[in-house]
Amino acid sequence: MPDLPALEMDLWKQIPPGSGLGTGSGNAAALVRWLRDRKGVAFGGSLARIGADVPFLAGDARCARGEGVGEVLIPLPDLSGCAVVLLLPRWRCDTRDMFRELDVLCGTPSSEGSWLDEEAAREELDLLCGRLRKHERVGLLPNDFLAPLRRRHPEYERFFAAAEATGSFAWGVSGSGSTAFALFPAREATKGLCACVEAWAWVHTLIVLEE
Repeated sequence: MPDLPALEMDLWKQIPPGSGLGTGSGNAAALVRWLRDRKGVAFGGSLARIGADVPFLAGDARCARGEGVGEVLIPLPDLSGCAVVLLLPRWRCDTRDMFRELDVLCGTPSSEGSWLDEEAAREELDLLCGRLRKHERVGLLPNDFLAPLRRRHPEYERFFAAAEATGSFAWGVSGSGSTAFALFPAREATKGLCACVEAWAWVHTLIVLEE
């Protein structure tokens, strides 16, 4: 570890923690990148101990499959040429609480029949990514946390139905929640969904991203 001076840092969070968008991990990844690029700090495989998504967020791949505890990254082709609607609801999801609730509902990862094995999960991911790159209609994307999220907040079903009705080709939730998202072939196509959901009382922030 290099001899670093004391550091004073200010942090402004535009996306709140508990939204499933890696905001806390993103803060850590930004510091990791600064230490690596400016001070020559080598982290190796230790980044996953900070957070499973930190290796990806601190890396250079725009799209990748994470294996192990997130420390093994296999780059994937980008899902380019599409627009994404992100809906941040007024509630937040604590990742530890969501894992505990998931274990109660679905059993632990070692439970037989409750989870896809690694080979099946890779096959599912490869198939979905191939279809998404072609903007084929996929519908609801798999996420193990959907079960506890639906129990807590039936409002997600309303968003999914609106996404389907306004021409989205894929939708789902990000991470362990709370953000919901929908993919569209172009930014222009997102207007119908945005007009539909922006008046909902439980919507905190609506963000449209375009590749």
